Amino acid sequence: FKKPFRVKSNVVLRSSDKRGVRAQILAAFPRLTEEALAPVFNVKNDIYIAKLDLHSGAICTAYIAGGEPLFIVLPNPCRPAVEVMLPTVYALWHLPGMLTYFATNNHVLERLQGGADLMLPGVCQPRQGPKAFGEFKEADPFGVNTYNNGAAIAVGTTCMGNEHFGRGDLFRPGAFVGRALRLVHCVGDHLWLLGSKRERPLLCPGCYQGVVAGTMHECPAAAVFSDSESEENEDDTASIDFAAPSGDAADATAGDAVGAADAPEPAAEDAVEGPAEVLEEGAGAVPSENPGTDFADAAA
Repeated sequence: FKKPFRVKSNVVLRSSDKRGVRAQILAAFPRLTEEALAPVFNVKNDIYIAKLDLHSGAICTAYIAGGEPLFIVLPNPCRPAVEVMLPTVYALWHLPGMLTYFATNNHVLERLQGGADLMLPGVCQPRQGPKAFGEFKEADPFGVNTYNNGAAIAVGTTCMGNEHFGRGDLFRPGAFVGRALRLVHCVGDHLWLLGSKRERPLLCPGCYQGVVAGTMHECPAAAVFSDSESEENEDDTASIDFAAPSGDAADATAGDAVGAADAPEPAAEDAVEGPAEVLEEGAGAVPSENPGTDFADAAA
């Protein structure tokens, strides 16, 4: 979503379809409870389904509620033959605990906004070690935040499973290189511009790791988890935190994290074209007369 995209259609979901999408969301993100999702994805209010025509030729489905795109369905960048549902950063700001996160340094955000994937050398190491990320597989949805703020800055899918993290200290400088995450969506991109454009909130760093039983009483993520999952993960995750990079090490981390940023941009789902607008109910998208028009100008 680095470039503008074209909206092919945008219509209000019927009540029966809203319930079906809600069930799909709960199935895709088991940490969510129906009670936590209800205020954000309220089936009693208007919810729009928009079809977005991406520059890659893929079609993305976006679910929009309260003036913000909350969930998208599109081909998985790590497994293009399979579709994946991902939350937007807006959804993660409401419900930060639905995903696990890789934390990075603040310097990396600008490069991620430029279209770079998140590289392993740029992932901040939890003090508990790689095991703090729990079990995950290649192509699983993951969020990205920063070591000093638990609010998401990007969303993507993993380029490897957690079994790769068992081979020594992969986070030691120079020990491992490669992609951690294929980025799909980032703060400041055109999917973000489709929403309210509100500033990133400040959430406790405990939101880094999805399940943080020891800090739930002071963290907005608390409402996201069922009681059974909270108790199950309490012993292992109650004190998850990250070592913040500093000085030259921080600059080196930022550089390593986006080692491929200056290379040609990857032809992934974040390449899109055409103005993005939320159209009136039932209206079709009108192709842009000037595909190069900046989204913000087109939206204005």
